Amino acid sequence: MDICRSRCLAAASFRSLLNKPGKPFCRRCLLSEMDQEQYFASIYEYISLLPPEQKADEETYQRRLQLCKTCDELADGMCRKCGCFVEARAARVNSDCPGEEKKW
Repeated sequence: MDICRSRCLAAASFRSLLNKPGKPFCRRCLLSEMDQEQYFASIYEYISLLPPEQKADEETYQRRLQLCKTCDELADGMCRKCGCFVEARAARVNSDCPGEEKKW
């Protein structure tokens, strides 16, 4: 059994203890190996669990997302400059735009 598979099984066991069914989130798995709905839910969960002192206020967050939507580097919710999910990056108070123009 490869390392990734064993980690996925361990994560699945942990998720079952937390009563969170579905395929496990695995940092070493390919997107094609994960449940996409659960993967995206984990991004929103990450945002919701940011400590208040690390989280941008809602107005700043929405402004950043609107600026990202005007950028040619946005593709499928990801920044082609750095590879991040823009919604996760925009949620952090100390984050900035990775582009040369620094839109935010």
